[in-house]
Amino acid sequence: MHIRERDSEDTSKWLPYWDKLHPPGGVGAGSKCVAEPWAAELEGEPVFIKHCYDAFMSGAASEALLAHLRSLDIERLYMCGALTKACVMFTANSAFTLGFEVCVVGDCCADRSREHHDAVLSTYDGYHIAVVQSADVFPSAPPAAARL
Repeated sequence: MHIRERDSEDTSKWLPYWDKLHPPGGVGAGSKCVAEPWAAELEGEPVFIKHCYDAFMSGAASEALLAHLRSLDIERLYMCGALTKACVMFTANSAFTLGFEVCVVGDCCADRSREHHDAVLSTYDGYHIAVVQSADVFPSAPPAAARL
């Protein structure tokens, strides 16, 4: 399944504080909910729209996401995305508190720098999430670097 972020002053309660930290027009404000072609959903794959960094703290969309996961008896989540220190980890932390086993696919995440990405993953790996690599999850897939 896919989770996309769409921010607006009406739905994203964090934007006023973000604007204090980062003047309007800066990174993140008014982001669009568009997937890169390689990350686009296939026909029939569910897409949930969130309005904050955490997919489980976005009102009705989060309720629908959780209901969908529970309806499929999902116990373990494999997460990937950007930014590692923001959307990925906010959502991973909430998923853990909701009772899911959480695996972050490290080579399928990104941050503004490799240093930030590595620091976040090393902080949480083995504490309440497991950091795995795409080859661990999809052994027959080509290495992540070869797919770029």
